[in-house]
Amino acid sequence: MPVVRKFAHFTLDSSGLITGWCPGASKTTRFRGEEVSGRSHSLFYTEEDQQSGKPDRLLDTAMEQGHVEDMGVRMRGDGTRFIAYMTIHRLDGGSGAPVFAMEMTDLTVDPETENMVRHPDRLLKGSPAFIGLGGWEWDIVADTLTWTPEIYQLFGVNPEEYPVTGISSYLSFIHPDDRERVVTVIGEAYRTGGWFDHEERIVRSDGRERVLRTRGHAIAEEGGIILRMAGSCIDITEFREAHEKELELTRARTARMTAENFARSLRFLVRVSELLVASLDLEAALMEVAWLVVSEIADWCAVDLIGSDGVIHRLVTADPDMERLALSERYRKEFRPGGPIDLVVQSGKMEVWHQLTDSQTQRIVRSPRELEVLREFRFDAMAVVPLQGRRGPIGALTLAQSESGRVFSEDDIWIARELARHIALAIENAGLHKEIEERSAALEEQTIALKARTEELQAHALQIRTVVAELEAVNLALRQRTIEAEEANRAKAEFLAMMSHELRTPLNAIVGYTDLLDLGLHGPITSTQRETLARIRHNQRSLLALINDVLHFAKLEAGHINLKITPVPIGEIIRDLDVVIEPQMRTKGLRYTYRLCTGDPSVLGDQERIEQILLNLLTNAIKFTARGGAISVAVEVEPAVVRFHISDTGCGIPSDRLDSIFDPFIQINRVPEELRERGVGLGLAISRDLAQAMGGSVSVVSQLKGGSTFTLTLPRGDDIVVGSGEGGTETVPVRAPAPEGNG
Repeated sequence: MPVVRKFAHFTLDSSGLITGWCPGASKTTRFRGEEVSGRSHSLFYTEEDQQSGKPDRLLDTAMEQGHVEDMGVRMRGDGTRFIAYMTIHRLDGGSGAPVFAMEMTDLTVDPETENMVRHPDRLLKGSPAFIGLGGWEWDIVADTLTWTPEIYQLFGVNPEEYPVTGISSYLSFIHPDDRERVVTVIGEAYRTGGWFDHEERIVRSDGRERVLRTRGHAIAEEGGIILRMAGSCIDITEFREAHEKELELTRARTARMTAENFARSLRFLVRVSELLVASLDLEAALMEVAWLVVSEIADWCAVDLIGSDGVIHRLVTADPDMERLALSERYRKEFRPGGPIDLVVQSGKMEVWHQLTDSQTQRIVRSPRELEVLREFRFDAMAVVPLQGRRGPIGALTLAQSESGRVFSEDDIWIARELARHIALAIENAGLHKEIEERSAALEEQTIALKARTEELQAHALQIRTVVAELEAVNLALRQRTIEAEEANRAKAEFLAMMSHELRTPLNAIVGYTDLLDLGLHGPITSTQRETLARIRHNQRSLLALINDVLHFAKLEAGHINLKITPVPIGEIIRDLDVVIEPQMRTKGLRYTYRLCTGDPSVLGDQERIEQILLNLLTNAIKFTARGGAISVAVEVEPAVVRFHISDTGCGIPSDRLDSIFDPFIQINRVPEELRERGVGLGLAISRDLAQAMGGSVSVVSQLKGGSTFTLTLPRGDDIVVGSGEGGTETVPVRAPAPEGNG
């Protein structure tokens, strides 16, 4: 079997960068540790393999399947090539990100043996034999297979006792599970006229299993016809077993190293937490943390925060290089933190530059001057981690390596993320602590003010209780007086109703006897006597009108008037009024006009009471309009209401008396005494109360010496069904509001 020369063991991060290796790796690869640390594992592959993407494909396969194997030519640090057997295993790192263990075994043998491996057909032409290496040749046409003695030894058979009859003799020793694959590989080499190189399991004559590496190729005769195949076999069983043992050791070493790194990371983060909670001085605590970072995982550390002005400000910087620390101070004064820090704060994502080249530096700065200063720091690698608060970014943590040979491993990246999280939490907690202190001070001030205010309110409450007690006593007295006033008002209304009713009886008798005298039933009367009887009759009618007003008002006060609410045609109301009013207008020499609306709309109310209101308003207009004046009635129909406007050219009403003309027993001296008709001042009060009882109102607009317009507003009655009593009417009892100021 071949002589195994050297082993090389490496650890890779998730991106394939070399993070560690065993001492034997330098002998195998002829690279120094500082030359490969932090570089991609692709540096061991040939240029052809790199261009084809083979290193990345192998790493992707190990990521997906957990394991990959490969055998081929690799490159040493001195530029020479060697044949290596390589395995890559995926492992789980302490940070949760995958890491890889890669092992290379140098399979290079002496040049003569390697030549035999590359040209197996020469083994059958008298070349010296090599331990464990056997050759074969297959005549495809005759199906005859020729072996060297070493192959008989590999299969555990005696050449004299075991005749080789053809390819089937060779296939009979192949493990049943590998036989189909071997046939396929040999058939593909025959079809393409190329090489094949594979591993296969055999079952020796004594029943033991061995692993062979078989290599061969098709041999074409003149004309390109393939008639033969030749190859070699080598037993690699012990090598595979040794490799498996080494792999187990590698896994154990990697797991132990991963556990140790994770434990170191946890101890580091515990120390950071202790520093952050031990002091209320946030800047001093962060400075200690920054120096701890410099001692453990980086050559340079800085913490930047977003100020209240929205600008990023440098808070602390830690650097054991005093010259570079002074440069940091100068850089902070000359430039605000920017470039990569701005990029990370805006994106909220960590950025890592494992190899910070000059071209990368140019892309992350904002000016030639900033590039010049940043070059002076001589950073080889940089990592910037955002500090995320509950409401968004609050700053950034920056770590850098400079000429120390350090690289950012996967564990370092995980530590940086956790460190940023701890710092962000400490910063927010410090802010909350300050806010709590400020709020506590404000609450204490508010408590003092509230206490003083409470004492003041208690004094006011005592005063209010005293006033309330006095008001309750006054209120009790007022309630008693109100009850007495209501009793008196009720008695007054009943008295007025009774007296009005009693007075009407003798007045009606006076009218009757006056008519009898005027008819001459008691003897002839003179013209002078007739004039006297006319005056008696006129005064009787006036007195009766006054008594009727008092009677109506008393009934309204006592709630004894019932209304029959029905839809009443407007035209019918106006025509009935015209018959009553026209003689009075003509007697006084007044112009009378009325304007009806189109169609025949209705108003909702008691027809008799509507006519009574309008008659009162027209009678007032006649009373206060001088001879030769004009009175008009206009009807305005709206979707919900009907308005009756009664306008005159009379003397008008003073503006300061408009609010009082609807009060009972109020008369305004608008005309000279000799022209005034006597009354008790109840007409407008009765009209207002009747209108309100029917869901309407009476209003006035007047100008002294410019006439007046009284408006009666009532609900519109078209298409309205009221009640379900006889005749489609509803009887509504009326309780008019008590007059104010007329006890």
